[in-house]
Amino acid sequence: DVISYSTAISACEKAAQWQMAVHQLDTMDVTRVAPNTVSYNSCLSACEKSARWRLVLQLLGNMGKRRIASNEISYSTALCACENSGQLEHGVALLWESEELGVKRSLSGFPSVLARLRVCDPEAIHDALAEAARRLRSGKDQQPEELARLARATGVMGVEGGEEFWTQLSCQASTQVSRFSMEQLLLACWGAAASGGGGFGLIAAIQDELIRRLRLKQLSADVVQDVLGIIWASSHAELLTTQCRMASQKALCAAGQA
Repeated sequence: DVISYSTAISACEKAAQWQMAVHQLDTMDVTRVAPNTVSYNSCLSACEKSARWRLVLQLLGNMGKRRIASNEISYSTALCACENSGQLEHGVALLWESEELGVKRSLSGFPSVLARLRVCDPEAIHDALAEAARRLRSGKDQQPEELARLARATGVMGVEGGEEFWTQLSCQASTQVSRFSMEQLLLACWGAAASGGGGFGLIAAIQDELIRRLRLKQLSADVVQDVLGIIWASSHAELLTTQCRMASQKALCAAGQA
């Protein structure tokens, strides 16, 4: 049945066997088992991981022809295939296609894709960040991963994002900062440092959280680069506090990294 085939295709994906994944998908037609979104997404992922971007686009097109619903995972996989293969024009075309189809995205989804595909259209960037601000303003708590990715995307695009955007993002991120991983703190700090002022309040909250963590336990080797990155981003924004600098220096010395 479709579940068995989807499971087999997923196994092929994990094993990087893109030919077998495609074969399993084709076999479903022979055995008259109708593939679904999960089946196609697993096959798309298998082909993307093997840098078969043309095949990824073909499979995505087949989904539309067969009226199999595509979703954010489908398009994100195809966009990754285009990005990793340097096919940015195809990627941008897919982005607008997904918008026309009304594909639902996570909070950071659209801004992150714009950043990855190096889209420089001011209107598109403005609209994406305005929509993100609206969703942040709705009152629904977003996951730290989404907030960190959103901040990073803004930094990558080299845009300030606007006062309303950073007010909403800083408000949500600051209240949840204790839930961020060290890597997420770094991403958020880096994005805020590039905000031109709007995200500077978030940098202060990140530094306070960093100080708290450094005082609680010894710095482990796997987060040294994250700490250094936060210090660099804060310094770049000319907001590095003496307390954060001294706490970090002490922790780095104790870890033998200063």
